[in-house]
Amino acid sequence: MSKLETGLVDENSDEGVALTASHRDYLLRRHGTVELDPVPSPSDDDPLNWPRPKKDLNLLFVAFHSFIGLFTASAIQCTFVTIAEDLGRSVQDASYLVSVFIAILGVAPLIWQPLSRVYGRRPVFLASLLFSLVGNVACAVVHNYSAMVFFRAFTAFFISPALALGSGVVGETFFKNERGRYMGVWAMMTTLGVPVGPLVFGFVAVRVGYRWIYWTLAITNGVQLIVYGLLGSETRYVHDPAIKRPGSMVQRLFWLRRVDPSRLTWYDFVHPLTLVTNPNVTIAAVTYAMIFLWGCVMTTLMVPQIYPQIWGFNAEKVGLQYIAFIVGTVIGELAGGFASDHWMRLAPKREGSPPKPEFRLWLSYVGYLLTICGVVVFLVQLGAASDTWDVSPDVGMAIGGAGNQVVTTVMITYAVDCLPQDGAAVGTFVIFVRHIWGFIGPFWFPQMINTLGFARSTAVPVAMIVGVSMLAKPNPLVLRRHRPGDIGHIISRHGAIYCEDYGWDERFEAMVARIMADFLDRYDPQTECGWIAERDGEFLGCVFLVKDHDLDQTARIRALLVEHGARGLGLGGRLVQNCIDFAREAGYKDMVLYTNSILTPARKLYKTFGFRLVDEAEITTFAPGTLGETWKMAL
Repeated sequence: MSKLETGLVDENSDEGVALTASHRDYLLRRHGTVELDPVPSPSDDDPLNWPRPKKDLNLLFVAFHSFIGLFTASAIQCTFVTIAEDLGRSVQDASYLVSVFIAILGVAPLIWQPLSRVYGRRPVFLASLLFSLVGNVACAVVHNYSAMVFFRAFTAFFISPALALGSGVVGETFFKNERGRYMGVWAMMTTLGVPVGPLVFGFVAVRVGYRWIYWTLAITNGVQLIVYGLLGSETRYVHDPAIKRPGSMVQRLFWLRRVDPSRLTWYDFVHPLTLVTNPNVTIAAVTYAMIFLWGCVMTTLMVPQIYPQIWGFNAEKVGLQYIAFIVGTVIGELAGGFASDHWMRLAPKREGSPPKPEFRLWLSYVGYLLTICGVVVFLVQLGAASDTWDVSPDVGMAIGGAGNQVVTTVMITYAVDCLPQDGAAVGTFVIFVRHIWGFIGPFWFPQMINTLGFARSTAVPVAMIVGVSMLAKPNPLVLRRHRPGDIGHIISRHGAIYCEDYGWDERFEAMVARIMADFLDRYDPQTECGWIAERDGEFLGCVFLVKDHDLDQTARIRALLVEHGARGLGLGGRLVQNCIDFAREAGYKDMVLYTNSILTPARKLYKTFGFRLVDEAEITTFAPGTLGETWKMAL
């Protein structure tokens, strides 16, 4: 059993420093409290400071956009038989129109995520709706199977952004103590797209033909485009006074400029895939994908293929079966979202410390059990079905849907909690893993059932779900303030690691020693701090925030270090985020840091947080031939 190395616990989280008077007054005026996580900037443009109606409206837009994504994917599920007859293909071939759509939904966000980071979420969502409209119109008029597959893939590519970026939008808009609830709303809407599509369009297909499914989807995209264009707001916010922001209504409607000054590179397009090295996110993604595969994809795709064979259902009757999945999903959200936040609020009372992100994971076991129960009931009852329809397979589908939704909300919220500064990339990676599994499943589900039979097939999902449920075991990293005895070890580890990785000699270690000595000599706990990351007492990393005595109201990051064994866990980002939060609370206006041109991972991390390279000079001592770089960001 592998351990899920997650969650950073700040043992001294109550030892904060005072906010500046203006910042405190702003937060009290806007929120009625300064006890906020994360602490927002003192600006009305920061989505965390938006009025509640504006937040809720924007959440509604992105949640409905996500809903339409899987709604479009599943819309034709109830008409597989009709489509197969119209295009001269088999029913399984018709099901591939959904499988291809699911696969593209998983891959396309790798393109959209970096574009939305630089240019904002709003332009990406508007382009998504416009070209999805075009794709649905094309599907409505083509009469060739290959052409329909192509335009289904085209539509999937453009409708996909909200499915991956939704988690980032929630993280950018809502505070941590309410994130589970609102993440659940978005996740529930996303999941409901699967059953609502065939439920609604079963009636459409029977009465006016399946091609009106595509026309209806195109009309819906057009309405979304107009409404979101008029009322939607940008949630991507970088606190930098140099960035111009739209002022008037006309500017806001047609504004298309960079919201992030950092340069767009090829790495940005593959960055979400690098999260595979982060066990927190990877295990959450794989676990969720497995539950989605069996609790959602298998049941909802088997209904239109098996029910017509057993009971002779038409598209309308097939669509009605999805009511069961809808009911299960809504019930599951009550446990996965609303109960999840309440559960996290109970954690400090039970454990006497701030809640660890993995405390939320205990609720996922409810989802595992419900999914196993639901899938077993669904398959066993189908295997025992007579010529007369009964509701028992639908009951299984409802139970599985509830389990799927519990795991969906818990795992996505947990993954974003582990890497809050990279929520959109986390969402992109999770969706990628989910849809790759969702794409593969339909190719072997029918063969599995034909070979094993309904009852014996239950062994496959049970084994796979039990397997992934055993991956996660809480083992938190602890993030504490520095204390006597730490500094010597920090100097030693800097010297050893940089010598091993880059060949830097004792002169580098001497420089670190001078920096640490200066920190201890001038240490002011109100404006400076050091953090040590540990697990079971083992040193994993550190960072220090100090006052820059040469620059007014400027903080400086010093001695950021992550041990080899702790890399890929998001620890470096969490340490930097702690520095930023502390600096803002302490009233600093700017933050600077010094790094080296060959430290590529660190430089990418700084760019992610909005730091910009402002100066560089050749190093002639411990690292000759390299450049020393100064990076800066406004707070």
